[in-house]
Amino acid sequence: MPLIYLIAGGTLLGLSTNLAKLASDFQLSALAFLFWSISGAALLLLMFAAFRHNLPPINRRTLEYYVTSGLLGVAGANLLFFWLFVVGCGIPP
Repeated sequence: MPLIYLIAGGTLLGLSTNLAKLASDFQLSALAFLFWSISGAALLLLMFAAFRHNLPPINRRTLEYYVTSGLLGVAGANLLFFWLFVVGCGIPP
């Protein structure tokens, strides 16, 4: 099972670079692409958790954690990655 997760993660990472290039071809900014991709993933995970009756707790402390980890762990890294991809390809930001 770990091998399947590794292959799936690598496939999705490779797909994200191609989608970032496609988004820049359609004049979609890196920030907009990042917002919609992360929002869609969060919505899918939330629907899956609701289907399993296992919603995450929501209180002040957990919201602080969700926002901090989302900005530092996901959004910041992906924004830097997509921005460098666009700049590295010579496409104006």
